[in-house]
Amino acid sequence: MLKYYRINYSVDQDKTGCKEAQIYDFYNKSLIKESEIKKYNDNRKNRFIDTSQINIDNFALNAEANLTDVLNSNYLFLDGFFISNKLKILFENSIIKNCMFLNTSLYKYKNLIKDYYFFNVIDTENIDYTKTIFRVDSTLVSWRDGGKEIVINNKEELFEKGWEVVLDDATKTILPKKAYINQYTDILRFANSHLIYCSALLRQKIEEEKLTGIVFEETDIEFYLNE
Repeated sequence: MLKYYRINYSVDQDKTGCKEAQIYDFYNKSLIKESEIKKYNDNRKNRFIDTSQINIDNFALNAEANLTDVLNSNYLFLDGFFISNKLKILFENSIIKNCMFLNTSLYKYKNLIKDYYFFNVIDTENIDYTKTIFRVDSTLVSWRDGGKEIVINNKEELFEKGWEVVLDDATKTILPKKAYINQYTDILRFANSHLIYCSALLRQKIEEEKLTGIVFEETDIEFYLNE
């Protein structure tokens, strides 16, 4: 069995420096139409961000924000993380699939903050759906009871049945119970979820480098590598 953790950004004010999101607004609001803002928080079924449709060179940092290695944000939180160059290099030296590093522009006051990127993550596409056991359970970890098993045969079915579950009960979702992957990867993301998981090895490297603004959470999903 493989060990993975959910990887997330910190919202701890002692670490981030501010109560609100570190990336809290657009730098030049005149470049953004109100009708376009919704695009920044749409999942788009795990497709890579289309930078011709979404401007990622126009973000404002909170005046009190610390420059952590992962920044929490009001925008694009369903698509990945804003990361430092240090973390980018570490990711590049890890085994990752279906991920992109997008150049971005962050401004604090009127100063351009260099060496930050958007780490865009979509589903890993190496899930063995024929062996993975899925269940319908609560979206909130504290409410989960183990759930009822549901048969999922492919990624498309995961989306379709996922919507049916949410429409029936908005507090429920489809989660893996035992996930089988065909190839090892240090970053994992399932097609119907914005949650991102990292390997124990990658967590160890991040902690050894003392990178900041990152939170690791235990998961009740069991991960296995196909032999």
